[in-house]
Amino acid sequence: MPPQSDYLQDWQAEGLEQRLLQDLQKNLREAMFNHIQSFSFANIDHFSTAGLVTRMTTDVTNVQNAYMMTLRMFTRAPSMICAMVMAFAINARLASIYLVAVIILGTILFFIIRHATAYFRQAFRNMMT
Repeated sequence: MPPQSDYLQDWQAEGLEQRLLQDLQKNLREAMFNHIQSFSFANIDHFSTAGLVTRMTTDVTNVQNAYMMTLRMFTRAPSMICAMVMAFAINARLASIYLVAVIILGTILFFIIRHATAYFRQAFRNMMT
C-alpha cells in the first residue's frame, strides 16, 4: 500500500474523530445547561455565573480529551498487536526484548494511573464538599 493511502486514511479517521467529538461536546453542553436550568434559586446564588461557565468549559474539554485519547488508543492497539506478532515472526530474540519493554512500561503505567486516580478522587471529594 503506498504511503499516500496511509495519510488519506489518517486524515479520514481524524475527520470522523473530530465530528464525533463535536457531537459529544454539543450533547454534553446541552445536558449541562439543562441541568443548570433545573437548579433552585439557592443553588444559583451559591454558584457564580463565571464559575459555572468556567466549570462547564473545562469539564467538557476534559471529557473530550479523555474520549479522544481513548478512541485513539483503541484504534491503534490492534495494529500494535499485529506489529508484535510480525516482529516475533521476523526475529523472536529481538522481539522478546520489545515484549519485555512493553510489559515493564505497562506495569509502570498501571501504577501511575492507579495513584493518579486516587489523587483525582480525593480532589473531586474536596471539590464537592
